[in-house]
Amino acid sequence: MTIKEQLLNEIDNTPIPMLPEILHFIQFMKAKQPQQDFMTFAGMASDIEELMQEIVEEAEANRQLDLNRKNYL
Repeated sequence: MTIKEQLLNEIDNTPIPMLPEILHFIQFMKAKQPQQDFMTFAGMASDIEELMQEIVEEAEANRQLDLNRKNYL
């Protein structure tokens, strides 16, 4: 049984007068969580590899330009 199923089972077996307090607690816990979800983070992480590759390529191109300039001096 998953955690979600266990929670739903507990809620189903909880006395009705306790439900507002449980709802409030769940809302409180959700409000504490960062707004960024995992998929957004995963998308950012995949972009980092491309960005790093671009930086490396640009640095190598600049190095080649510097070497060429030295050869002309």
